[in-house]
Parts: sequence; C-alpha cells; structure tokens
Amino acid sequence: MCRSQSKECELEVDRFEPDCDDLEDGYAYDEPEPSSSSNLLLTVKWVGTWFFSGFIINLLLKALSGPEIGFQFMITLTLSHFVCQSLLLHSLFRFTNFFGEPPKTQDGDRLTIASVGIFTALDIALTNLAFAHLSLGCLTVLKNLVPLAVYIIACLKGVEQWRADLLITIVVICGGISLIVTDVQASFLGVALVLSAVIASGLRWVTVQQLGGRYSSMQQMALTQPYAALSLLPYVGFVEAPKYFSAAPVPMIGWGYALGTALCSVFLVLSMFKIAEYTSAVTLTILGNTRGCLIILFGAFWFGEWRDYSLIGWIGLFSSMAGVAVYGHLRQKKQPPQKEVDAEVEMHMDDDDSVLSVQSP
Repeated sequence: MCRSQSKECELEVDRFEPDCDDLEDGYAYDEPEPSSSSNLLLTVKWVGTWFFSGFIINLLLKALSGPEIGFQFMITLTLSHFVCQSLLLHSLFRFTNFFGEPPKTQDGDRLTIASVGIFTALDIALTNLAFAHLSLGCLTVLKNLVPLAVYIIACLKGVEQWRADLLITIVVICGGISLIVTDVQASFLGVALVLSAVIASGLRWVTVQQLGGRYSSMQQMALTQPYAALSLLPYVGFVEAPKYFSAAPVPMIGWGYALGTALCSVFLVLSMFKIAEYTSAVTLTILGNTRGCLIILFGAFWFGEWRDYSLIGWIGLFSSMAGVAVYGHLRQKKQPPQKEVDAEVEMHMDDDDSVLSVQSP
C-alpha cells in the first residue's frame, strides 16, 4: 500500500529482498536443513555414493600397491584423478545440456576458486611428506582433527555460529576415534606438516561451502579440479617423476586398476561436493570420521580384527559414534533468527512526503 498526503501513487512490490551483506560470505551461520524429504533422500544418496566409491577405490589401491603389481606412485595417480575429473566434467558441460550451463567464473571469484584447488594439493602433498617423520598412527590421530579445524575456520569466516555444544561434541568425535590408535610416534616437523595439511583441508571445504550459493556442485568441481592438478604438478615433478624410469613396468591389469580408481574418483569427489551443498562443510568432515569408524567396525567383525583393539580403543570408537548421533540431534535444533524482519517497514520519501508500508504476510 502507498499513502501520500499530496498525491496518490501505486507501487508494485514483488518481494522483500534480503540484505546482500548477509549472504556475501556464502551460507548463513547454521547449516541449512533439508527443506523436504526429497532433499534428505538426495543427501543420503550422495553419502552412500561417497562411501561406496571410496570402498571400491581402497580395494583397487590395495591391489595396485600389492606385491604382484607394486605400484608406488600414488601422488601421480592422484594427479591423474584430478585431470580425469576436469576433462570429464568439462566434456559433459560442453557436449550436453543435461547438467545446466557450462561453468563460468564470476567476477572476483577466480582467486577463490583457485584457492580451493591449491588447498586440495597442499593437503595431499603435506600429508605425504609427513609420512617420513611420524608413524601412521600419529598421522591418523592428527588427520582426525579436520572436523574441528573446519568448524573453527567456518566460525572465524562467519559461515558457522559459535556454539559450545557443537564444539564439545566435535571434540568428542575427533578425540574418541583417536583413542583407537596405539602406535603414536612423531617428530616436531611431522606434526607441523600434518597440522598444516589439516588447516589446508579446513580452508578447502569452508571455501567450497561459501561458493555453494553461486555455483552448482558440478560447476565447482569443474572449475576447481584443474587448479588442483596444476598445484600438485610441482610435487610430482620433484618427488616422484625422477623415479619413473627406475621403477618396474606396470602390467596391463595394473593400468586397468588405475583407470578404475580414476573413474571412481569422479563419483567420490562429486559426492563430497554434493554433501557440502546439501549440508555443510562441518557435516561433510564429520561424516568422514564416521566413515572411518564404520570401516574399523567392518574389519573388526568381518575379518576378526576386534582383538587388535584395546578396551580404551573400543570406548573411544563408540564414544565417537555416540558423538555423531548427538551432532545430528544438535543440528536439528532450531536456532534463534539472527535478524527479525519487522512486520511493517516504513520508508519516508523526502521529495513527496509519501510513506511506503509493506505488510508482511
């Protein structure tokens, strides 16, 4: 409605637009809840895709690195994964219309998109370098801190809201699964390298969440993975490439396994981007720790490895699983709105002394 003391005017108001400042950093503070059962089913579908594709990749990697093939250039293989993902997604966008518009970097986003690829390569390279300076157990303990790093970074960047209950729950999840590990040997350099990789991983997924409001998951993946490949290239060139000619030739079945890992990696990484889109970066990394717990349980009861874990380890494992359940409950709790929209907004126009009143529904 529009009332004027001097004249009548008609204004058409289509909708109330939120302040752009509230959205410039990506998602709002708390994770968006599924708006319908279909969104929840999509989330479950992509979580299943992530777990299944990761399981297949692990089987293929074990076959590749086994005594029969003895493949040792795993970072080179990861680089080939990034190249395969980039070529496949850009081809799909170029030659089909099924996945929407081809990805185009918006103004001001080029550096942000490149940083996702750089953080991805840093995470991989720093973790691999740390192997020479600490035990696998210590590496596992430190890498389990990724959800905590993601939450802290997300809060500092305004993507998440500081909540004591969430923070304590995430600490329990990260600490619980770490109690399973017994072989913890490390040097200062090794710890520094892994913690740097943890921070890089946190920055990667928080940035992905921030970009989620402007690009689809497939668009993000198509734009960021080429930068990941380019960023990983120097490490491969200096560390693994000099050993190519002295290594034993890879049999044909080994190339088949490598191709299988590359194809499965497309579904693995895409599912992670999708989960970050439907939930949040924090939830994605929490699910990563959950996946580790499920793998341990599978090995314990299927392969009889339950004797390998102490009582403290089992307490830590089930504490972590309980923490995941509590985390899911806390995410469902309603949070107080950050800003209240007034029921009536009045705008005083000095030029004609008219008053615009917008009635909220």
